[in-house]
Amino acid sequence: MKINDVEQDPETHLPGPRLTFAMDDTGHYQIVESVGNHLGTLTVKMMWEHINEQVEAAAGKVRSGQESPLAFFMACKIMDCGLIAQYVGMASWRIKRHLRPSVFKKLKTPVLQRYADFFGVTLAEFVNPQLDGIDLILGKKER
Repeated sequence: MKINDVEQDPETHLPGPRLTFAMDDTGHYQIVESVGNHLGTLTVKMMWEHINEQVEAAAGKVRSGQESPLAFFMACKIMDCGLIAQYVGMASWRIKRHLRPSVFKKLKTPVLQRYADFFGVTLAEFVNPQLDGIDLILGKKER
């Protein structure tokens, strides 16, 4: 692709320019800034849709009582048990146990507060998250 042919599509979901390679008039590759391109935009939209589906699935499991609210917040932040364990300073097996509603209900306030602080919500919001009509944080969902 020639430098003048580098696509400039501002419909991208990510802020800032992207770097891409293009050929100059002498046939050498140069690094060129692009504000986005169709393929990149399509990829980002597909990623947002996938993540939003995971968040909605987690919300559904929390609503039905299959998983604790921790699962919903993990899906929103695109995190797994191992990563959260590192951030909150607990063993990953404990995080996995806390995903079970029966175990979650028995957690003491300091443990719940640790999670709430990590996810940046109040204790009340963490224990009883608003799952109806959620505005997904990760990109705009087309309905």
